[in-house]
Amino acid sequence: MKTVTSTLLLSGLVGLVLAQQPALDNGNLESWTQFTGTNESYWEPGLGNDRTTHFLRTLNQLADEAFPLTGPVTTIRETSDVHGGTYAAKMVSNVLASFFLPGFVGTGDLDITEQTIHLGRQFNGRPEKFQGWYKYTPVNGDSAEFRVWFTRYDALTMQSIKIGEGSQKIKSAVNTYSMFDVNINYSDAGTPDTVVIFCTGSAGYDLVNLLSSTGEPGSTLWADDLSFVYPAGI
Repeated sequence: MKTVTSTLLLSGLVGLVLAQQPALDNGNLESWTQFTGTNESYWEPGLGNDRTTHFLRTLNQLADEAFPLTGPVTTIRETSDVHGGTYAAKMVSNVLASFFLPGFVGTGDLDITEQTIHLGRQFNGRPEKFQGWYKYTPVNGDSAEFRVWFTRYDALTMQSIKIGEGSQKIKSAVNTYSMFDVNINYSDAGTPDTVVIFCTGSAGYDLVNLLSSTGEPGSTLWADDLSFVYPAGI
């Protein structure tokens, strides 16, 4: 019985550790759903027609808008140039009228009325790294960026506070798939409840006013096999 009890206890501890180390949903970018826009069809990472349930999103929703607000498709489901599996994300920065749109994949929901992105997804892990594979073709000195941060709700202040973050900018062309490796630095010992992920082909984005973003049309970032890395377990 002692052996059985110890085995059950160990199994329970392992299960607890795994529960506290959630994976990055659809990080391998193998799940996509096709939508029909005003002028062209496009793909979104995730399964199902309800985009609000997708962990990762793009700015492609702008393609649903009526003229003159019909946006270009800025994220493409890549089928031929991938790191692993069948698909990758290809982000191509572009313009809408006179406004710049960065190619983007991340945990953001586009708010067209407010011209902004509402960021974040529920997440309770504390990874030490954000990693993945990428290629990059910049235009006129543009830079790509992989960025992540974690927040938790503070009941005392009734606000979400940032407790961990990390980022890596790509400032030159990378012609073959290479790994990005973002160390996450924590300023708080608490458990996060939200994660924000930003992968973009143009690092001059504006999170408050999307249409104030800056960058170069045509800058192209490929990304695949995104993941979180946790400290060694038991």
